[in-house]
Amino acid sequence: MGQRSVRLERDESGWRGTWHQEGGAVLINQGIHGVDLLRWLAGPVSHVFGYADHLRRDIEADDSTVAVVRDGRLPLVTGIEGRASLEVVLAIYESAREGREVELALPAARF
Repeated sequence: MGQRSVRLERDESGWRGTWHQEGGAVLINQGIHGVDLLRWLAGPVSHVFGYADHLRRDIEADDSTVAVVRDGRLPLVTGIEGRASLEVVLAIYESAREGREVELALPAARF
């Protein structure tokens, strides 16, 4: 399971946020990069259930999109690698608070 938020910034050009000229809005313009990352991490997508609407801005196309996807293989980044990343983040906070180098408890992941 993953979640990604993209802030929709728009000028008043007239073509942005339209189905005919932009082909959608936040999902096709900016959110597609999150889909790239999702596919790279989780693998091929086999099924999709999506919801898209304009809930925050007065535009024709989507400014809010939610999707549930099913994939066809195990993710490249497992829970073990995720836990190692969390340990790095927590160590950075500890180092910043205490003003010293922090040694990590988990062995370094091999990529």
